[in-house]
Amino acid sequence: MVDFSFQRFSFCDFPATLSPPLKTHLPLSELSHGQKALWLLQQQNPASTAYHLGLNLRLSGNIDHASLAAAWEDVIRWHPQLRTRFLLSDSGPGLLTCPDPEPLRTGSPDARHPFDLANEPPVRAGFTQEGESGVLTIHLHHIAGDLVSTAVILDDLTRAYRIHRGDGFLKTPEACLPFDEFVSDERLYLDGPGGRARSEERRVGK
Repeated sequence: MVDFSFQRFSFCDFPATLSPPLKTHLPLSELSHGQKALWLLQQQNPASTAYHLGLNLRLSGNIDHASLAAAWEDVIRWHPQLRTRFLLSDSGPGLLTCPDPEPLRTGSPDARHPFDLANEPPVRAGFTQEGESGVLTIHLHHIAGDLVSTAVILDDLTRAYRIHRGDGFLKTPEACLPFDEFVSDERLYLDGPGGRARSEERRVGK
């Protein structure tokens, strides 16, 4: 059985000890229109947690911690956006996909701690054992997902957990559209007649 609740974050007084944006000469993938805006907002206020999505799930029953940890790493491998770094190059901000997934932590991640998008992935997860049950906490930066994304993450996590528990009837999810193809399609739309018309509607307040 799974009970879940969302956390609402806001601007906090956590000290802004994050490093400035890293400049790199590595080839970076292009950000989407929304990611560019969120990246800029985070640079203007690096101590902010306003764009964090928080999810608490109480897992009841005999939870296999090893299977849960392995399932979490599977989810991160299946979704490259969850293992990206947001860096700066001469052409502007971009993203670098890292090969290794961030492991499931023991205990709940600190909700007050802002994401350092240049040096850590945009998602954190931890499991707090409470007898045979426990609480799974997931923090996701909005630059890498939204509330719909959390539903996908939970569905895939359930699938992966059952696979690791020995349910042979489940298959891994099919690969989704690569993100760089989505960004390319978005750019074509925004630069085309439809995007220009939408921009004009917003300018005149329609």
